[in-house]
Amino acid sequence: MRADDFVNPKSKIDYDIIDDIHAFMTNDNDFYRRNYFPVVDEFKTKGKTDKMLPMIELACNEYFKKFNVPARQENAINDNDKQFLMDKIIETEKEEKDE
Repeated sequence: MRADDFVNPKSKIDYDIIDDIHAFMTNDNDFYRRNYFPVVDEFKTKGKTDKMLPMIELACNEYFKKFNVPARQENAINDNDKQFLMDKIIETEKEEKDE
């Protein structure tokens, strides 16, 4: 490691972090059972839920901790990204319901 790496740490993420967080949410058994499924089930039942964004926030926090992401969360994901992830979850669940 060079001294420059400490001053200017590499924080660029070279993959689609939103897709990766979505995959984490649906594939991590603990997160899925405790957080994802109850929120999505409420959304499917009621047609809306105010728990979706807090669940996405929690997923982002757990994802960054679990995978030791080199970027700071507030620099890697913004509110538009979270909204995009919410839309992606809703769309994915609608597609699965239609099948």
